[in-house]
Amino acid sequence: TMAAINGTVATIGPTGSLRTTFGIRVFDKAFVGPELAELWCGNFEEMQFGAHLTGLRTEALEWSAAGGWSLTSDQRQGPYVRLGVNVRY
Repeated sequence: TMAAINGTVATIGPTGSLRTTFGIRVFDKAFVGPELAELWCGNFEEMQFGAHLTGLRTEALEWSAAGGWSLTSDQRQGPYVRLGVNVRY
């Protein structure tokens, strides 16, 4: 299993983010599970509720992906998608 919490804070704004994830290893390839993220800047706030796939390795690359539903403080909502890749030497 895996659990992760990461975030950022800046004094300008104030601006920041917080993301929490939990995952279970599937097929000995990657972690899959739920995620919750919050982004804020001044009087704007966005909450994201979704699922992630983390740590999928293909040769020198490690992939991550997430998707779900986003709600904002200005009454907008819709899907979100995130894709990431790291190079490992």
